Amino acid sequence: MRLSAGGNLFAALRHRQFALLWWGQAGSRVGDHIYTVVLPLWVRQETGSASAMGLVLLCTVLPAVLLMPVAGALVDRLSRPRVMFTSDLVRAGAALSIGLAEAAGVLELPFVLVASVAFGLAQAFFQPAYVAVVPQVTPKGDLQSANSLTALSQQIAAVLGPAAGAALLLFAGAAAGFVVNGLSFLASAATLAVMDWRAIRPEASASRVLDDVREGFSTVRSEPWIWYTILLAGLANITLTGPMRVALPFHLDAERDMGWAFGAVLAAGAVGSVVMALMVGRRKGRLRQRGLMAYLAWQANGLMLIALASGLPVSFLLVAALGGGAALTLFELIWVGTLQEMVPLERLGRVASIDYVVSFGLLPLGGLAVGFATDAFGGAEVLAVCGAITATLPLLGLLTPRIRSLD
Repeated sequence: MRLSAGGNLFAALRHRQFALLWWGQAGSRVGDHIYTVVLPLWVRQETGSASAMGLVLLCTVLPAVLLMPVAGALVDRLSRPRVMFTSDLVRAGAALSIGLAEAAGVLELPFVLVASVAFGLAQAFFQPAYVAVVPQVTPKGDLQSANSLTALSQQIAAVLGPAAGAALLLFAGAAAGFVVNGLSFLASAATLAVMDWRAIRPEASASRVLDDVREGFSTVRSEPWIWYTILLAGLANITLTGPMRVALPFHLDAERDMGWAFGAVLAAGAVGSVVMALMVGRRKGRLRQRGLMAYLAWQANGLMLIALASGLPVSFLLVAALGGGAALTLFELIWVGTLQEMVPLERLGRVASIDYVVSFGLLPLGGLAVGFATDAFGGAEVLAVCGAITATLPLLGLLTPRIRSLD
Protein backbone atom coordinates (compact mmCIF):
# COMPACT_ATOMS: atom_id res chain seq x y z
CA MET A 1 0.00 0.00 0.00
CA ARG A 2 1.39 3.39 -0.98
CA LEU A 3 0.36 6.85 -0.01
CA SER A 4 -0.60 9.16 -2.83
CA ALA A 5 0.58 12.74 -3.05
CA GLY A 6 4.14 11.89 -2.09
CA GLY A 7 3.37 10.36 1.28
CA ASN A 8 1.03 13.13 2.47
CA LEU A 9 -0.40 12.13 5.86
CA PHE A 10 -3.64 14.01 5.12
CA ALA A 11 -4.22 12.53 1.64
CA ALA A 12 -7.27 10.53 2.73
CA LEU A 13 -9.04 13.69 3.93
CA ARG A 14 -9.40 14.80 0.31
CA HIS A 15 -12.17 12.21 0.03
CA ARG A 16 -15.39 13.70 1.43
CA GLN A 17 -16.86 10.44 2.68
CA PHE A 18 -13.79 9.54 4.69
CA ALA A 19 -13.38 13.11 5.96
CA LEU A 20 -16.92 13.10 7.40
CA LEU A 21 -16.36 9.67 8.92
CA TRP A 22 -13.04 10.75 10.40
CA TRP A 23 -14.19 14.03 11.91
CA GLY A 24 -17.15 12.33 13.56
CA GLN A 25 -15.18 9.56 15.21
CA ALA A 26 -12.44 12.03 16.19
CA GLY A 27 -14.94 14.03 18.25
CA SER A 28 -16.51 10.98 19.88
CA ARG A 29 -13.06 9.72 20.85
CA VAL A 30 -12.48 12.85 22.91
CA GLY A 31 -15.70 12.10 24.77
CA ASP A 32 -14.62 8.49 25.25
CA HIS A 33 -11.39 9.52 26.94
CA ILE A 34 -13.18 12.02 29.17
CA TYR A 35 -15.37 9.09 30.24
CA THR A 36 -12.29 6.88 30.74
CA VAL A 37 -10.92 9.33 33.33
CA VAL A 38 -14.18 10.35 35.00
CA LEU A 39 -15.69 6.88 35.43
CA PRO A 40 -12.88 5.07 37.36
CA LEU A 41 -12.51 7.98 39.75
CA TRP A 42 -16.29 8.14 40.26
CA VAL A 43 -16.30 4.39 41.00
CA ARG A 44 -13.42 4.77 43.46
CA GLN A 45 -15.07 7.70 45.25
CA GLU A 46 -18.45 5.95 45.43
CA THR A 47 -17.31 2.39 46.24
CA GLY A 48 -13.61 2.48 47.19
CA SER A 49 -13.27 -0.86 45.39
CA ALA A 50 -11.16 -1.89 42.40
CA SER A 51 -13.41 -4.95 42.09
CA ALA A 52 -16.34 -2.64 41.29
CA MET A 53 -14.38 -1.14 38.40
CA GLY A 54 -13.62 -4.66 37.19
CA LEU A 55 -17.35 -5.35 37.23
CA VAL A 56 -18.00 -2.24 35.11
CA LEU A 57 -15.41 -3.47 32.62
CA LEU A 58 -17.10 -6.90 32.60
CA CYS A 59 -20.50 -5.37 31.79
CA THR A 60 -19.01 -3.25 29.00
CA VAL A 61 -16.95 -5.89 27.21
CA LEU A 62 -18.90 -9.13 27.75
CA PRO A 63 -22.01 -8.11 25.73
CA ALA A 64 -19.77 -7.02 22.84
CA VAL A 65 -17.84 -10.27 22.95
CA LEU A 66 -21.00 -12.41 22.95
CA LEU A 67 -22.70 -10.46 20.16
CA MET A 68 -19.71 -9.60 17.97
CA PRO A 69 -19.59 -12.72 15.70
CA VAL A 70 -23.18 -12.20 14.58
CA ALA A 71 -22.75 -8.41 14.52
CA GLY A 72 -19.79 -8.77 12.16
CA ALA A 73 -21.82 -10.92 9.76
CA LEU A 74 -24.67 -8.40 9.85
CA VAL A 75 -22.25 -5.52 9.26
CA ASP A 76 -21.19 -7.19 6.00
CA ARG A 77 -24.87 -7.33 4.94
CA LEU A 78 -26.23 -3.98 6.17
CA SER A 79 -25.42 -0.37 5.39
CA ARG A 80 -22.28 0.23 7.45
CA PRO A 81 -22.88 4.01 7.92
CA ARG A 82 -26.41 3.24 9.13
CA VAL A 83 -25.06 0.69 11.60
CA MET A 84 -22.57 3.21 13.01
CA PHE A 85 -25.22 5.95 13.16
CA THR A 86 -27.51 3.74 15.23
CA SER A 87 -24.62 2.71 17.47
CA ASP A 88 -23.75 6.35 18.16
CA LEU A 89 -27.34 7.14 19.12
CA VAL A 90 -27.45 4.22 21.58
CA ARG A 91 -24.18 5.25 23.20
CA ALA A 92 -25.29 8.88 23.37
CA GLY A 93 -28.42 7.83 25.22
CA ALA A 94 -26.43 5.70 27.69
CA ALA A 95 -23.89 8.43 28.44
CA LEU A 96 -26.48 11.20 28.76
CA SER A 97 -28.62 9.08 31.08
CA ILE A 98 -25.64 8.52 33.38
CA GLY A 99 -24.84 12.23 33.36
CA LEU A 100 -28.39 13.30 34.13
CA ALA A 101 -28.68 10.71 36.92
CA GLU A 102 -25.44 11.99 38.48
CA ALA A 103 -26.60 15.60 38.16
CA ALA A 104 -29.84 14.63 39.97
CA GLY A 105 -27.84 12.93 42.71
CA VAL A 106 -29.39 9.48 42.08
CA LEU A 107 -26.59 7.73 40.16
CA GLU A 108 -25.60 4.41 41.68
CA LEU A 109 -23.39 1.54 40.53
CA PRO A 110 -26.23 -0.71 39.23
CA PHE A 111 -27.35 2.09 36.87
CA VAL A 112 -23.78 2.42 35.57
CA LEU A 113 -23.62 -1.35 35.00
CA VAL A 114 -26.81 -1.31 32.92
CA ALA A 115 -25.54 1.63 30.85
CA SER A 116 -22.24 -0.20 30.39
CA VAL A 117 -24.12 -3.14 28.85
CA ALA A 118 -25.68 -0.70 26.35
CA PHE A 119 -22.24 0.67 25.51
CA GLY A 120 -20.95 -2.84 24.89
CA LEU A 121 -23.84 -3.85 22.66
CA ALA A 122 -23.46 -0.73 20.53
CA GLN A 123 -19.69 -1.18 20.32
CA ALA A 124 -20.20 -4.72 19.00
CA PHE A 125 -21.61 -3.20 15.81
CA PHE A 126 -19.65 0.04 15.54
CA GLN A 127 -16.11 -1.35 15.65
CA PRO A 128 -16.31 -3.90 12.78
CA ALA A 129 -18.41 -1.47 10.74
CA TYR A 130 -15.74 1.24 11.02
CA VAL A 131 -12.86 -1.08 10.09
CA ALA A 132 -14.80 -2.41 7.10
CA VAL A 133 -16.15 0.91 5.80
CA VAL A 134 -12.77 2.70 5.60
CA PRO A 135 -11.65 0.76 2.47
CA GLN A 136 -15.06 1.50 0.92
CA VAL A 137 -14.66 5.27 1.22
CA THR A 138 -10.89 5.49 0.67
CA PRO A 139 -8.90 4.57 -2.47
CA LYS A 140 -6.37 1.80 -1.87
CA GLY A 141 -3.46 4.18 -2.38
CA ASP A 142 -4.66 6.32 0.53
CA LEU A 143 -5.46 3.52 3.00
CA GLN A 144 -2.23 3.97 4.95
CA SER A 145 -3.05 7.66 5.26
CA ALA A 146 -6.59 6.79 6.43
CA ASN A 147 -5.37 4.30 9.02
CA SER A 148 -2.70 6.67 10.30
CA LEU A 149 -5.23 9.50 10.55
CA THR A 150 -7.57 7.23 12.50
CA ALA A 151 -4.77 6.34 14.91
CA LEU A 152 -3.76 10.00 15.08
CA SER A 153 -7.28 11.17 15.96
CA GLN A 154 -7.59 8.48 18.60
CA GLN A 155 -4.38 9.55 20.27
CA ILE A 156 -4.96 13.30 20.02
CA ALA A 157 -8.28 12.55 21.72
CA ALA A 158 -6.34 10.58 24.33
CA VAL A 159 -4.29 13.72 25.02
CA LEU A 160 -7.22 16.14 25.09
CA GLY A 161 -9.77 13.81 26.70
CA PRO A 162 -7.97 13.09 30.01
CA ALA A 163 -7.07 16.77 30.41
CA ALA A 164 -10.66 17.76 29.71
CA GLY A 165 -11.93 15.05 32.02
CA ALA A 166 -9.71 16.22 34.87
CA ALA A 167 -10.81 19.83 34.31
CA LEU A 168 -14.49 18.86 34.25
CA LEU A 169 -14.11 16.86 37.46
CA LEU A 170 -12.38 19.78 39.13
CA PHE A 171 -14.65 22.60 38.00
CA ALA A 172 -17.98 21.01 37.04
CA GLY A 173 -18.17 17.51 38.51
CA ALA A 174 -18.54 14.02 37.11
CA ALA A 175 -21.99 14.71 35.66
CA ALA A 176 -20.53 17.21 33.21
CA GLY A 177 -17.98 14.66 32.02
CA PHE A 178 -20.68 12.07 31.35
CA VAL A 179 -22.87 14.59 29.51
CA VAL A 180 -20.00 15.79 27.29
CA ASN A 181 -19.34 12.18 26.31
CA GLY A 182 -22.99 11.79 25.29
CA LEU A 183 -22.90 14.98 23.24
CA SER A 184 -19.77 13.77 21.43
CA PHE A 185 -21.67 10.70 20.22
CA LEU A 186 -24.48 12.93 18.94
CA ALA A 187 -21.91 14.97 17.02
CA SER A 188 -20.51 11.79 15.47
CA ALA A 189 -24.01 10.68 14.48
CA ALA A 190 -24.56 14.06 12.80
CA THR A 191 -21.49 13.66 10.56
CA LEU A 192 -22.57 10.13 9.62
CA ALA A 193 -26.05 11.42 8.76
CA VAL A 194 -24.72 13.70 6.01
CA MET A 195 -22.61 11.01 4.34
CA ASP A 196 -23.89 9.60 1.04
CA TRP A 197 -25.07 6.20 2.27
CA ARG A 198 -26.23 5.18 -1.21
CA ALA A 199 -22.62 5.16 -2.42
CA ILE A 200 -21.62 2.68 0.32
CA ARG A 201 -23.69 -0.33 -0.55
CA PRO A 202 -23.71 -3.47 1.59
CA GLU A 203 -22.36 -6.67 0.10
CA ALA A 204 -25.16 -8.83 -1.28
CA SER A 205 -25.34 -12.30 0.26
CA ALA A 206 -27.70 -15.20 -0.38
CA SER A 207 -26.26 -17.29 2.45
CA ARG A 208 -27.53 -17.56 5.99
CA VAL A 209 -26.02 -15.36 8.72
CA LEU A 210 -24.55 -18.36 10.54
CA ASP A 211 -22.92 -19.53 7.30
CA ASP A 212 -21.37 -16.08 6.98
CA VAL A 213 -20.07 -16.36 10.54
CA ARG A 214 -18.47 -19.74 9.74
CA GLU A 215 -16.92 -18.29 6.59
CA GLY A 216 -15.37 -15.53 8.68
CA PHE A 217 -13.75 -18.05 11.02
CA SER A 218 -12.53 -20.02 8.00
CA THR A 219 -10.87 -16.88 6.63
CA VAL A 220 -9.10 -16.29 9.93
CA ARG A 221 -7.89 -19.90 10.15
CA SER A 222 -6.45 -19.75 6.63
CA GLU A 223 -3.75 -17.22 7.58
CA PRO A 224 -1.38 -18.04 10.51
CA TRP A 225 -0.39 -14.39 10.97
CA ILE A 226 -4.02 -13.51 11.66
CA TRP A 227 -5.17 -16.33 13.92
CA TYR A 228 -1.94 -16.58 15.90
CA THR A 229 -1.84 -12.85 16.57
CA ILE A 230 -5.50 -12.79 17.59
CA LEU A 231 -5.03 -15.67 20.04
CA LEU A 232 -1.98 -14.13 21.67
CA ALA A 233 -3.70 -10.74 21.80
CA GLY A 234 -6.55 -12.37 23.72
CA LEU A 235 -4.08 -13.28 26.45
CA ALA A 236 -2.13 -10.03 26.30
CA ASN A 237 -5.22 -7.85 26.62
CA ILE A 238 -5.92 -9.45 29.99
CA THR A 239 -2.45 -8.56 31.22
CA LEU A 240 -2.27 -5.12 29.56
CA THR A 241 -5.73 -3.55 29.26
CA GLY A 242 -7.04 -4.83 32.59
CA PRO A 243 -4.14 -3.44 34.66
CA MET A 244 -4.17 -0.12 32.80
CA ARG A 245 -7.90 0.42 33.28
CA VAL A 246 -8.36 -1.13 36.71
CA ALA A 247 -5.09 -1.43 38.66
CA LEU A 248 -3.29 1.75 37.55
CA PRO A 249 -5.86 4.39 38.70
CA PHE A 250 -6.16 2.66 42.07
CA HIS A 251 -2.38 2.30 42.38
CA LEU A 252 -1.79 5.99 41.73
CA ASP A 253 -4.68 7.21 43.87
CA ALA A 254 -4.77 4.80 46.81
CA GLU A 255 -1.10 3.82 47.09
CA ARG A 256 0.72 6.95 45.94
CA ASP A 257 -1.96 9.58 46.66
CA MET A 258 -1.63 10.86 43.10
CA GLY A 259 -4.99 10.20 41.48
CA TRP A 260 -4.37 13.23 39.27
CA ALA A 261 -1.40 11.41 37.69
CA PHE A 262 -3.69 8.84 36.06
CA GLY A 263 -4.83 11.36 33.46
CA ALA A 264 -1.25 12.55 32.97
CA VAL A 265 -0.02 9.01 32.28
CA LEU A 266 -2.83 8.42 29.78
CA ALA A 267 -2.07 11.71 28.09
CA ALA A 268 1.67 10.91 27.87
CA GLY A 269 0.89 7.58 26.23
CA ALA A 270 -1.33 9.40 23.75
CA VAL A 271 1.46 11.85 22.89
CA GLY A 272 3.73 8.91 22.06
CA SER A 273 0.97 7.47 19.90
CA VAL A 274 0.51 10.75 18.05
CA VAL A 275 4.21 10.92 17.25
CA MET A 276 4.18 7.34 15.94
CA ALA A 277 1.04 7.90 13.86
CA LEU A 278 2.64 10.98 12.28
CA MET A 279 5.82 9.08 11.50
CA VAL A 280 4.03 6.13 9.90
CA GLY A 281 1.51 8.31 8.09
CA ARG A 282 4.24 10.28 6.33
CA ARG A 283 5.94 7.19 4.95
CA LYS A 284 5.76 6.78 1.18
CA GLY A 285 5.54 2.98 1.36
CA ARG A 286 4.32 0.41 3.78
CA LEU A 287 6.45 -0.71 6.70
CA ARG A 288 8.93 -3.53 6.18
CA GLN A 289 9.55 -6.51 8.48
CA ARG A 290 6.07 -5.99 9.83
CA GLY A 291 5.85 -9.18 11.86
CA LEU A 292 9.05 -8.55 13.80
CA MET A 293 8.28 -4.86 14.33
CA ALA A 294 4.73 -5.51 15.54
CA TYR A 295 5.72 -8.12 18.11
CA LEU A 296 8.65 -6.14 19.47
CA ALA A 297 6.31 -3.13 19.84
CA TRP A 298 3.91 -5.37 21.71
CA GLN A 299 6.69 -6.45 24.07
CA ALA A 300 7.53 -2.82 24.85
CA ASN A 301 4.11 -2.40 26.47
CA GLY A 302 4.91 -5.10 28.98
CA LEU A 303 8.04 -3.19 29.96
CA MET A 304 5.91 -0.05 30.30
CA LEU A 305 3.66 -1.76 32.87
CA ILE A 306 6.67 -2.79 34.92
CA ALA A 307 7.88 0.82 34.88
CA LEU A 308 4.45 2.11 35.96
CA ALA A 309 4.57 -0.25 38.95
CA SER A 310 7.77 1.34 40.22
CA GLY A 311 8.02 3.97 42.92
CA LEU A 312 9.98 6.28 40.65
CA PRO A 313 8.97 9.93 40.11
CA VAL A 314 6.02 10.81 37.91
CA SER A 315 8.37 12.20 35.24
CA PHE A 316 9.79 8.69 34.77
CA LEU A 317 6.29 7.22 34.54
CA LEU A 318 5.38 9.73 31.85
CA VAL A 319 8.42 8.78 29.77
CA ALA A 320 7.52 5.09 30.10
CA ALA A 321 3.93 5.80 29.06
CA LEU A 322 5.16 7.87 26.11
CA GLY A 323 7.20 4.95 24.81
CA GLY A 324 4.42 2.46 25.46
CA GLY A 325 1.89 4.57 23.58
CA ALA A 326 4.18 4.87 20.56
CA ALA A 327 4.81 1.11 20.53
CA LEU A 328 1.13 0.21 20.86
CA THR A 329 0.17 2.47 17.95
CA LEU A 330 2.89 0.96 15.78
CA PHE A 331 1.47 -2.49 16.48
CA GLU A 332 -2.10 -1.39 15.77
CA LEU A 333 -1.21 0.32 12.49
CA ILE A 334 0.64 -2.76 11.27
CA TRP A 335 -2.23 -4.99 12.34
CA VAL A 336 -5.07 -3.02 10.74
CA GLY A 337 -3.13 -2.41 7.53
CA THR A 338 -2.28 -6.09 7.22
CA LEU A 339 -5.92 -7.12 7.76
CA GLN A 340 -7.09 -4.72 5.06
CA GLU A 341 -4.43 -6.05 2.72
CA MET A 342 -4.99 -9.79 3.33
CA VAL A 343 -8.76 -10.06 3.87
CA PRO A 344 -11.28 -9.65 1.00
CA LEU A 345 -13.47 -6.58 1.47
CA GLU A 346 -16.70 -8.59 1.57
CA ARG A 347 -15.39 -10.54 4.60
CA LEU A 348 -13.57 -7.76 6.41
CA GLY A 349 -16.40 -6.93 8.81
CA ARG A 350 -16.62 -10.56 9.94
CA VAL A 351 -12.88 -10.90 10.41
CA ALA A 352 -12.74 -7.60 12.33
CA SER A 353 -15.52 -8.86 14.61
CA ILE A 354 -13.71 -12.18 15.22
CA ASP A 355 -10.57 -10.21 16.02
CA TYR A 356 -12.51 -8.27 18.64
CA VAL A 357 -14.19 -11.36 20.10
CA VAL A 358 -11.03 -13.42 20.50
CA SER A 359 -8.76 -10.52 21.45
CA PHE A 360 -11.13 -9.22 24.11
CA GLY A 361 -13.06 -12.40 24.91
CA LEU A 362 -11.30 -13.04 28.21
CA LEU A 363 -10.92 -9.36 29.12
CA PRO A 364 -14.17 -9.14 31.16
CA LEU A 365 -13.13 -11.96 33.48
CA GLY A 366 -9.55 -10.72 33.38
CA GLY A 367 -10.62 -7.23 34.43
CA LEU A 368 -12.65 -8.67 37.27
CA ALA A 369 -9.67 -10.81 38.35
CA VAL A 370 -7.37 -7.78 38.17
CA GLY A 371 -9.82 -5.88 40.39
CA PHE A 372 -9.86 -8.60 43.05
CA ALA A 373 -6.06 -8.99 42.83
CA THR A 374 -5.58 -5.23 43.21
CA ASP A 375 -7.78 -5.19 46.31
CA ALA A 376 -5.91 -8.20 47.73
CA PHE A 377 -2.27 -7.50 46.82
CA GLY A 378 -2.04 -3.88 45.66
CA GLY A 379 -1.83 -2.12 42.32
CA ALA A 380 1.97 -2.10 42.07
CA GLU A 381 2.22 -5.86 42.46
CA VAL A 382 -0.48 -6.49 39.86
CA LEU A 383 1.11 -4.08 37.37
CA ALA A 384 4.55 -5.69 37.76
CA VAL A 385 3.36 -9.29 37.35
CA CYS A 386 1.09 -8.45 34.41
CA GLY A 387 3.90 -6.47 32.79
CA ALA A 388 6.24 -9.45 32.94
CA ILE A 389 3.62 -11.70 31.35
CA THR A 390 2.82 -9.13 28.64
CA ALA A 391 6.51 -8.81 27.76
CA THR A 392 6.90 -12.59 27.50
CA LEU A 393 3.89 -13.40 25.28
CA PRO A 394 5.30 -11.81 22.07
CA LEU A 395 8.29 -14.12 22.28
CA LEU A 396 5.89 -17.04 21.68
CA GLY A 397 4.68 -15.36 18.50
CA LEU A 398 8.19 -14.79 17.21
CA LEU A 399 8.80 -18.56 17.39
CA THR A 400 6.39 -18.84 14.43
CA PRO A 401 8.25 -18.52 11.07
CA ARG A 402 5.22 -16.95 9.32
CA ILE A 403 5.22 -14.06 11.77
CA ARG A 404 8.97 -13.49 11.63
CA SER A 405 8.91 -13.54 7.83
CA LEU A 406 5.95 -11.21 7.33
CA ASP A 407 7.31 -8.28 5.31
